[in-house]
Amino acid sequence: MNIPKKLVFLLCLFWGMHASVYAQPERDESRGDLLYATHCKACHTLKIQGREQRLAADLNSLKFQVRRWQASIGLAWSEEDIADVTAYLFERNTLWLSGR
Repeated sequence: MNIPKKLVFLLCLFWGMHASVYAQPERDESRGDLLYATHCKACHTLKIQGREQRLAADLNSLKFQVRRWQASIGLAWSEEDIADVTAYLFERNTLWLSGR
């Protein structure tokens, strides 16, 4: 069976495009770090979440505060950006895990 090279090329191209549609990107934790370092770190260190009067006591309230503060300074982050920064803060602050 003799298949023309163009047909093989087109089938490979179609298969590659089809496979990429179903690929799920992994969450880029470094993006949360980058966004935090660029827009938040000048005023906030990770220690601020450990203070006794913190506004965020769990993951949902932390996400609410990230959303609130990015909007208040006019960043217009996407939900993905908010989730990345929230994950970065949550995973790096051991006080969340200790329940204090």
